[in-house]
Amino acid sequence: MEKTKSSAASRHRQKPRFLRPESHAGEKKFREDDAFAPLFKKRRNIASRTTPHSMQLHTTTTMQNNTRRPKISTGTGDDGETGLFYGGRVPKTDSQIGATGDCDELNAAIGEAKCRCSNPARKEILETIQKDLFILMGDISLNRYTKEAKEELQLQGSRVRWVEILGADIEAKLPPAGGWDLPGANPESAALHTARTICRRAERHILAVPTTHQASKNARTYINRLSDLLYLLGREAATENQR
Repeated sequence: MEKTKSSAASRHRQKPRFLRPESHAGEKKFREDDAFAPLFKKRRNIASRTTPHSMQLHTTTTMQNNTRRPKISTGTGDDGETGLFYGGRVPKTDSQIGATGDCDELNAAIGEAKCRCSNPARKEILETIQKDLFILMGDISLNRYTKEAKEELQLQGSRVRWVEILGADIEAKLPPAGGWDLPGANPESAALHTARTICRRAERHILAVPTTHQASKNARTYINRLSDLLYLLGREAATENQR
């Protein structure tokens, strides 16, 4: 009986029905960014092949300043399901969707820390992390039964190395840690520590996704290193406040 259920679940994921329109949300913002252009170009091509004509009309009928804009509410998730990248429907309670939601929450928390940041260099670092998280969410929410999903939308190893090098550089400049740090030295530091705890939760939920649907190795390593980097950034923000 258990085997039958598992087999049915696999078939459910294998059957691509549409690419959810939310996947285009960051396209306009990052279309001129060379690092993100290939990602969105590929995403557009897949969307044109996997999105039913009726849904394309439903999500692009709003016109403003001669620009076609997707509608936020589509009604396709009212039955409690949502779409994976490159097709397939899963319940909104699915572990892949839960892990993606944690990363979305993390992105928002980092955005709050960025708003509280007065250090231009650190603010740029936080914004770069936010862009990485868009790619990471795509990596997590792939339908890995499709051929394209195995080749595209996965976080690159260069992003992991960037986090590692940056973390080592910041740690070398900080005074030795004297036991446990108490969050709350200033608003920015407190926000960064909040983001760190959300990052740890996101990592746990990413690892809880069944092996056959898990994010790439680079994505899993990145989220692990990122929590360390957020801790160091929080200490750096606290140290600056004490000078």
